[in-house]
Amino acid sequence: MSAVGSESRATHGVWLWRHWTRWPLTPTIVVVAALAIGLDVVTAWRHVTMGSLGRVEMSPALPLGIFLALLVGLRRLGLDRANLAAWREFLVVCGAVLVFGICSTRRASRGSRRRSGSWWRPSTRSSCTGSRC
Repeated sequence: MSAVGSESRATHGVWLWRHWTRWPLTPTIVVVAALAIGLDVVTAWRHVTMGSLGRVEMSPALPLGIFLALLVGLRRLGLDRANLAAWREFLVVCGAVLVFGICSTRRASRGSRRRSGSWWRPSTRSSCTGSRC
């Protein structure tokens, strides 16, 4: 082997597989996760909800999901100082993108407000007359 090849190996670190995840996979956690997924799938097929939060329906498996998060551990799911800083940065950037999107949508829809009466709600007047639509 040449000297160039050995130098590149020496300068680059070797990646070692340590863990599949930082989460503990105990039998209890696996069973609770399987129950949460099964309950969520069955209730989604049958259109069963726990209620709604605005337009978003809440799954009856939500309490099992919260229990599962507590079993795994909130720090292992990203509730530590390093991850909180990353989440804060993510939310600041997403907030700026959201504000930009709202402002540009309002600016672009000013002309349609005059035609339909409101920029976020379509006109209730129909242009269909009789059987012609």
